[in-house]
Amino acid sequence: MNLVGNAIKFTEHGSVQISVSHRVLQDSAFELCFDVVDTGCGIPTNMLSTLFSPFTQTDGSVSRKYGSTGLGLAICKQLCLTMGGDIGVESASGHGSRFWFTVRCQLGHPPEVTAPLLQPALAPDAADIDILIVEDNPIIRSLVFKLLARRGYEADQVNDGKEALEAFGRSATASC
Repeated sequence: MNLVGNAIKFTEHGSVQISVSHRVLQDSAFELCFDVVDTGCGIPTNMLSTLFSPFTQTDGSVSRKYGSTGLGLAICKQLCLTMGGDIGVESASGHGSRFWFTVRCQLGHPPEVTAPLLQPALAPDAADIDILIVEDNPIIRSLVFKLLARRGYEADQVNDGKEALEAFGRSATASC
């Protein structure tokens, strides 16, 4: 994100292209290579060797104009190195830039997830279950009511918590 953000920030006219490729390594490993190429202002050749050092910027006007601290590329480099990769740049002042980075990865295994039943099992006798739908949105309340009815359940409906307490009180009195 930092490389793409920088490319957009320093490309007033033209384009920013992002591409990703991979190569297979040994032991089920592979390397991803990301390229961020822009047609922006480019970077002076004398600055390229220090660009990934902390607090390095092409000149002081960068931090004034864009509010940059000069830490982004140094952090990117550390992240790439930590992930077994590398980072680099090709650029010339006035000719845009190509930033690239690589990271090493292992093939993952999809998690084994047991799927829930697609259709819930019905209770032995749906008439024995008291259901109260409490929902202030009439569309959602109606939808829930219809879904329960399709499964053979009967439900009472109320709009809010106050009505729910009143309905519960009526139900408790009727059971006694």
